[in-house]
Amino acid sequence: MDLVAAALGRFPWARIGLPPAAGAVTLLLILIVYELVSIRRIHRSTMWAAPFVFVSVALAVPIGMTPAWHAFAALLDRTIGSHI
Repeated sequence: MDLVAAALGRFPWARIGLPPAAGAVTLLLILIVYELVSIRRIHRSTMWAAPFVFVSVALAVPIGMTPAWHAFAALLDRTIGSHI
């Protein structure tokens, strides 16, 4: 789910007047509708993953802009960057 959320995040939502997180919300709504139609209930994994995806998308930019995150990313780059 998170990979598709990343793909939907690249869609130009601002051009149609929606926030960037609209991609993840759209994905979750499509998934919930699909499950309600196909199995007539929301699967347990969807109930756990939906809030996680929503929170991860909503917090990605605010956390990614902090100096602490930049320092952590630089540490990872120095530590394992040459091995990738």
